Amino acid sequence: MIYLLVSLSIGGLAVLQAGLNRQIASQMGLSTAVLINSVFLLLVTSLFWAICSFYPQLFPDSFRSQFSWEQLRWWQFIPALCGFALITGIPGLIPKLGAAGVFLCVVVGQLTFSFLWDLAIEQRPFETQRLIGILVAILGMAIANWPR
Repeated sequence: MIYLLVSLSIGGLAVLQAGLNRQIASQMGLSTAVLINSVFLLLVTSLFWAICSFYPQLFPDSFRSQFSWEQLRWWQFIPALCGFALITGIPGLIPKLGAAGVFLCVVVGQLTFSFLWDLAIEQRPFETQRLIGILVAILGMAIANWPR
């Protein structure tokens, strides 16, 4: 149950982030909003990394830094580009589709790609009920974004 609540909270935080970025962008420009996000994120993540490094006993093993330059690969920068696309793309789409319309599309995209990821990368078995759930979400997205 806690995992569901955390997941729902993260979804709400994504809307809050996008809405606030849109407000910042309307006052200072989207590039400034992205810069503010990125600089503050760098500070927060640097502090988090330091705490995890100096007090590893406070965190699960997966949080412990095991960085080495030799293990660094080009594809490990892709998540940052995905984050950049999210924080630059979503605020620009909200005026066009509204927050609900944008996030319905985002959720359908996430559902579709996560279904494919589970099949191809995680090697999870095909589940018909998940596919049906995605199709229902696509239908909901289409109805909610139907031209007015």
